[in-house]
Amino acid sequence: MTRARGAGRRGFALVYVMMVTLIVSLVLSATLIRQDAQIRLVHRQIRNYQKHHDMLGARDIVKLWLDRTPPRDIAILVNERGPQYSFDIEGVARLDITIADGQGMPIADAQRAPEALRETYQGLLDRLSPTIRPLLRPWGLAFISAATAPAEVLAAVFPDEDAGERFASEILTLRKRGPVTEDVFFATLSAMPGVDAGLVSTVRPLFTFEATLWRLEITLTDDTGETSVFGMVAERGATGGIKVLDWRTEADLRRIAQHRSEHQGRRSAHRRRSSRRNTDGERNL
Repeated sequence: MTRARGAGRRGFALVYVMMVTLIVSLVLSATLIRQDAQIRLVHRQIRNYQKHHDMLGARDIVKLWLDRTPPRDIAILVNERGPQYSFDIEGVARLDITIADGQGMPIADAQRAPEALRETYQGLLDRLSPTIRPLLRPWGLAFISAATAPAEVLAAVFPDEDAGERFASEILTLRKRGPVTEDVFFATLSAMPGVDAGLVSTVRPLFTFEATLWRLEITLTDDTGETSVFGMVAERGATGGIKVLDWRTEADLRRIAQHRSEHQGRRSAHRRRSSRRNTDGERNL
């Protein structure tokens, strides 16, 4: 009996030690995991703090560059392949800046257009498909850049959908050959079937051929080679000064790019459906 009782105590002690060891291991593991998570969180907060200050510094440099660049030179740069400007801070970072016309979309609120244009502007907005509305501008002048207005916006100048699509297709074809001047733009409009001088005079004030609103993408490369990408929307005011209207992080740019891609996909699907309907109609005839 004594030997059996002793063996039972030793077995119990072994189980007890194993349980204590397991508990200690779990506590240590949990502590290490928690510390690792805290270290990662702190590192992420420090990196976000650094990115925020990098972003502010980049914004000030880009704004200064825009302030010092004549509007005519910016208009030329917009038509060139980016990056159109680079700025080196020796031993610290390098900025590569790509600038693009940001006035191709209408503003979302027709009430921000000049009073004489509001009714015409609202008619154009009403003819736009719901899929494109999230891409409308919340800021800037109401005038639409004829150089970058997408097909849907160009087509919306016509109450008739088929005529609008033909006009948009003509302008997009001309753009592939080079910049479209004001004379060529409105000559193309006037040549469309059913267009009279009244429609041309109504549409003319909607468009501008000297955009003053730009979208910029800034890539900052630090001394370790790590890159950060920022987005910026800037406008030249009536007095000539530059105003920053919007500032975007890399995550914002990805969301916008995804939304544009989804819109392009829906647009392509709509074109395919329209093409099939037209083909079926011709066959029935």
